[in-house]
Amino acid sequence: MIEQGLLFESGLSEEQNTVGRKKILLKINKNYKYIVGINIERNEISIGISDLSLSILSSKIIEISKSDDKDNISVKIGKSVLSQLWQMEISKDMILGIGVGVVGKYGEGSKDDYYAEWKEAIENNLDLPVVISNNVRALALSHMLLSEDAFEDMLFVKYVLVLVQLI
Repeated sequence: MIEQGLLFESGLSEEQNTVGRKKILLKINKNYKYIVGINIERNEISIGISDLSLSILSSKIIEISKSDDKDNISVKIGKSVLSQLWQMEISKDMILGIGVGVVGKYGEGSKDDYYAEWKEAIENNLDLPVVISNNVRALALSHMLLSEDAFEDMLFVKYVLVLVQLI
């Protein structure tokens, strides 16, 4: 992985009371490749591009309507992703893959092939690997992986605040 450029040596361990040579510390080269994240909601799609440190480098929101079909939306997603990459001067071969968060059941235990069609449409449109997961599950997993806190148990609740003006 060092030869590929994914990792680099960042120094030696400062541990005391160890026998033998010091451990070599490794870090991820955050600019080795990039990741595309897509969140599909009912009325909009959020698209972001991040480096391997998960810093968001670019983001865009696409409005969608009920009249948009899967193929039309996948074309909009493709155009948005390619436009963002072009603006950042990142070639498509520098993308590791695309993670898509969706509303509703998807994955283990789901009998719904609806999103499998989305996965195929996005993969075909961008010619990049796509992984789809329930959006709340993806948020909870990212929080667990990126948080410095240790978790034994966790409850993650996503909520939407709706404001209504009374006349």
